[in-house]
Amino acid sequence: FGSRPSSFVPDARPRPIPLHGRCPLLGAMEEQAAPVESLPVPPAATGGEPPAPQAGPPSAAAAGAVGAEDRERQGSHPPEGSPQREMKDKVASPPHRKSRPRWLISTGSSSSSAAEVRKTDTPASGDDLSGGKERGVMNEQQRQAAEERVKARRRQEAREKKERERLEMEAKQARQAEADAKAKELERQARERVQERLREQRARGEEERAAEERAQKEREQRAEIKAKELERQAKDRVQERLREQRAREADERAALERAQRELEERAARASEELPQQAARRLAAREQTERQRQLEHERREAEERRRHEEESEARAAELQERTRLRVQQRTREAREQQLAEELARQQQRQEEARAAEQQELQAEICQQRAQARAAEFRHRARLEEEERERTEEEKLAHESQQAELDRRERQRRRHWRSGGVPDPPLSGPSPSMSSQGAGETPHTAQPHRAVQMPPRPPPLRGAKEEPRAQRGEHPAGARAGRGARESG
Repeated sequence: FGSRPSSFVPDARPRPIPLHGRCPLLGAMEEQAAPVESLPVPPAATGGEPPAPQAGPPSAAAAGAVGAEDRERQGSHPPEGSPQREMKDKVASPPHRKSRPRWLISTGSSSSSAAEVRKTDTPASGDDLSGGKERGVMNEQQRQAAEERVKARRRQEAREKKERERLEMEAKQARQAEADAKAKELERQARERVQERLREQRARGEEERAAEERAQKEREQRAEIKAKELERQAKDRVQERLREQRAREADERAALERAQRELEERAARASEELPQQAARRLAAREQTERQRQLEHERREAEERRRHEEESEARAAELQERTRLRVQQRTREAREQQLAEELARQQQRQEEARAAEQQELQAEICQQRAQARAAEFRHRARLEEEERERTEEEKLAHESQQAELDRRERQRRRHWRSGGVPDPPLSGPSPSMSSQGAGETPHTAQPHRAVQMPPRPPPLRGAKEEPRAQRGEHPAGARAGRGARESG
């Protein structure tokens, strides 16, 4: 409450309790009130005794303060719960009252405290002591009254707050109830709209289903009519195909019979014809076979096309599928029989061609054997001529050598007898003969054959190759050739 001098000594006198910091309303009331010395002390505060008489007449300020306090005590405030009291409390409350600045309140309180200190420092008289007691009692009463008013105001504020909260809660509940009612109404309307839409959808769905059923019945009727028409057309096509197939089968049987007769006639003629005509018959047979193969391929293509048409007809004709499948199996069985018959005919033709080929091969082998025999005779004749020529040359050489030897002996006998030696006879030199390098004419063998140039070796590989191709062994061929020569 302000600064105090260092010589301050507290005394036992009661001092006023400043309430400026705790309640602005009490501070304002103290500022407006009269000095404490002029306020009368009630009897209750002094223990039931009347206050002491004043020394002098009271001043006008004191009388005004007493009158204001009396007016306040007598009911200057409106009664509790009245609109005037509520308005007054609201105006006096801190948010609505323009309070003094805190520095001004502090300054005022400190100045009043300093004044009180100065008063306490001065020597006090009896009147001052009694006045101080009265002031203390009045201050206590004012404090209690202010506290009561504050408590009453707080209770009133609490009641008002509770009332406001109750009203707000009621308004909130009312708004919530209204919102719930609106939500329920909206939900009911939405449910009704949804049910209406569902009823409309069901009605549309029933109409659509009825229309679809009618359309389905119409489609089924049209499909039945179309199926009957297709069945009739399919039956007509099947009958037509059956007639065509029977005609083709009859033509094929006639063609097969003609081919069989032709084959038999050709086989009979082939057994009587010469081997030189085998090549022509083979070419004609191959041409016929190629034509037959082309005809067979054409029939197969036509058959495949017919199968495709039948497959398309079966896809559209469900009722005719079983019967057509049975017919197909029967036709395939007949075709299998025809194919087996053709295979047997082809096998017989192959056997006939193989027999003709064997005959041709035998003839070729015979011709080759004749050619080999002629070649062997020619070679044998050549070898015989070569051997005879060699023998003749050998005999001529031996006779010449004998003549030379005889002359040489004569010359030597003549030389031994003292005659003039004859010049040596002209003839083949010893080096050209078959004598060795160290042999003399009288020591040479008289019957030794003259060396002839070596004969080239026979073409054994070239001759044995066709034998190997024919499957003959060279030793067997030589044995056969020797047998033929001996024969």
